[in-house]
Amino acid sequence: MNSIVDQSNKQPFVNIVILEPDMELRTQFIRRYSHMRQGIKVCFCASIVAEFLSRYQPGEADLLILSIYNHGINGIEILEEIRNGDNDVKILATSEWYQPWLVNHLTQMGVEGYCQNTVDEMIRAVESLERKCHYYWDGDQDKKKSSNKAQKISQLSTMEIKIIELTSKGLKNKEIAAELSISKRTVDTYIGRILLKLGLKRKSRLLDVASKLGLHKKND
Repeated sequence: MNSIVDQSNKQPFVNIVILEPDMELRTQFIRRYSHMRQGIKVCFCASIVAEFLSRYQPGEADLLILSIYNHGINGIEILEEIRNGDNDVKILATSEWYQPWLVNHLTQMGVEGYCQNTVDEMIRAVESLERKCHYYWDGDQDKKKSSNKAQKISQLSTMEIKIIELTSKGLKNKEIAAELSISKRTVDTYIGRILLKLGLKRKSRLLDVASKLGLHKKND
């Protein structure tokens, strides 16, 4: 893990905002961090970008944790918008899979941290940011895991990939069915099969799959 070493004393974050579609993940993180640090306040948690943008106020949080790919909208653009309006908040970007190009891009944007969206990694990253160190996921420890995921992705059918692409554009199952001239039940079955193949629990995680396949696009 690449960190910029700093000898400053640890300074816990007090006001936190989280944009993460996985409710279980964010609940577990909040529980762990609250147990470690007394007096923290979660200003709010959001599952979708629209909710986040309607509620976020520059200056209200000292830590923002944001899932890079969320409901068909590229989180990079959201991060750029936030950073342009709020230079003080520390930002931790998270993602399902390691994407090397993001490290330099996030660094240039002034984002202090980038890690895998697991509770353990998020806690490690936040602890590093508390010490005023940057925390960037280098991916070396996940090569085998990434290789396994890539192998699973390679086993997807043409129809499954098309459904992932349409999902990444924000289409609902009913809309996907109309686009592909199949029934909604068939789409539901495909989605379930895709999640099972990839070992994913939530449909929202298909955004990372779409990115890995080069299918992820911002809504028009």
